[in-house]
Amino acid sequence: MDAPQQPLTTSRMLLGLTVAAITGLAAFVGLTLASDLLQLGVATLVSGEALRTPPVLQPVLLYAVFGFPLSLILSVAVGLPVWEHAESRPLRSSRDAVRLGASVGATIGLLSLTFNLIIGLAVYLDPNSSSDSWRWGYQVTKDGLPTLFGWLFELLNVLYFALAGAAGGVAARWTALPRV
Repeated sequence: MDAPQQPLTTSRMLLGLTVAAITGLAAFVGLTLASDLLQLGVATLVSGEALRTPPVLQPVLLYAVFGFPLSLILSVAVGLPVWEHAESRPLRSSRDAVRLGASVGATIGLLSLTFNLIIGLAVYLDPNSSSDSWRWGYQVTKDGLPTLFGWLFELLNVLYFALAGAAGGVAARWTALPRV
């Protein structure tokens, strides 16, 4: 028979969520950087232009300065209630950690998408402003709102958040739970 499981303390959960925030941010930066490099390579092959060196340091520095505090806040704000709910069952396996972490990551990704959409809607509704953006020669936003191609990038971003959340969930589980 299995020994009864000890309830997790909030301090162990917060430690796990801190590690999850660091791991999730690192995974998100890695996924984003790898995706951008892949897109640059494909665009270079298709266009026939010479491969140019992508600016890597600037986004990584931006993620470090703004991303870590934000990932820590969102990890605790979204992850702690999910973890407390999961503890009531208890869901403690690695598979549960991946599933719950991916859910938290996808939720954060959808919050980010909603925030971007609200900002774009404000631009769209203002008759005195306009904002268009292009990526690899294709329009991704028109008057602040995503185009069909832009929605592909937005949904890809949500997928990156979900994958980073899954990595963070596993890191949180192995940090906060005793080895059994």
